[in-house]
Amino acid sequence: FPVTIEEVLSIRDILESAIKVESELGIKLDSVGIDNATNLKKELGMDKAEFMNYVQNACNRTAVKRDWHIFTLFHVNKIEAVECKMTKKKFMPMPTHFDISGGQQINFTGYQLIGVYRGIKSKEDEDIINPLTGSNFILNEAWINVTKTKPKGVGEISIFQIFFDRNRNQYYEVFQGQKYYCGEFEAKQKNKSKPSAIQPNVMFDKVELPEDSPF
Repeated sequence: FPVTIEEVLSIRDILESAIKVESELGIKLDSVGIDNATNLKKELGMDKAEFMNYVQNACNRTAVKRDWHIFTLFHVNKIEAVECKMTKKKFMPMPTHFDISGGQQINFTGYQLIGVYRGIKSKEDEDIINPLTGSNFILNEAWINVTKTKPKGVGEISIFQIFFDRNRNQYYEVFQGQKYYCGEFEAKQKNKSKPSAIQPNVMFDKVELPEDSPF
């Protein structure tokens, strides 16, 4: 179950509090979320780069030791709006991991870097052209941009699109024109009939048998 801590704490305070929750409640936490890194209590004597490096290394070491997923949210630095060539309207371009506040240190020390991007905020802006697709932005779309994944083999560098359903309060993806909510596509694939693992290694109808063969 979720445990929420809303005070302004240092990274040490948060991680020690999470360990204390596990111990006192006798539970095993799966994940810890920090929203966001720029709101953490600063450590004395550290500049911004040193502080971000300290935070990420603390998260990495604790995640391995405690078998946790630690999600740290970062804001991006100020990005200049760009102009849509078709409508002349301004919109914010998709940021990359280089635009993260303290990004250079996070690029070095983060295990997975995942960006979430929404190009427009109102229905009136759906005439703006998305440079990624060459078609119009859609108000309820979000782009997930995976720019780093470590260690090797746990994921792939990729970008993909999901949509938010306000009525169900859920995200869905569209594949071959059909909506799939979380887990539905995987479940459909599992339910498909699979060919038998036992297959003939000889095409018997094409084998010439001798005349005295019992077959």
